[in-house]
Amino acid sequence: MKRYTDRVADWVAQASQSDVKELMGPTTKFVSSNFFEKMGACEGSLWWRYSETEFLEVCYNSGPNSERIVWQIRQPFSDGIVSLVFHTGEPAYSNQLSDNPDHSKQIDQKLSQQTVRMLASPLVLGGEIVGVASAVVLDPSSAKRFEYADLEMTQHLSEILRSLWERQIIVASEITL
Repeated sequence: MKRYTDRVADWVAQASQSDVKELMGPTTKFVSSNFFEKMGACEGSLWWRYSETEFLEVCYNSGPNSERIVWQIRQPFSDGIVSLVFHTGEPAYSNQLSDNPDHSKQIDQKLSQQTVRMLASPLVLGGEIVGVASAVVLDPSSAKRFEYADLEMTQHLSEILRSLWERQIIVASEITL
């Protein structure tokens, strides 16, 4: 019988978009949206990387335009802060995105908006980085500035999601054994 961590790692290696959609259930959405709201973000997104792909895809967004973003936006690995966080495994934030050459304007252009501030933290599952959690401020007049405490909060969100998702995967694998 496979170990718990091996079953999760196997799931990650074979996950399809429909598998990831199942992870993005009501509990994931509730926990994520509450974290993004508590830190004062306008909205937040969860990005996923499927094995053998060269992009991250938005699989959850807490904002009013989620239907135009979720499963619609793919961020190439060569572009953007979320890709940088994915590759380095290090969380990051910027309160001056207009001056940040790593910021991708892909979503801003699609939605005719401007992201003013952003933070991002890696999502780890099965011992691998599988995606990124990001939060943004869109209103230039907003006094909200991301701080280290917000970055820590996003890292806590990542840990809670890892635990939740691992349990979901193990329960599902036990049912199908």
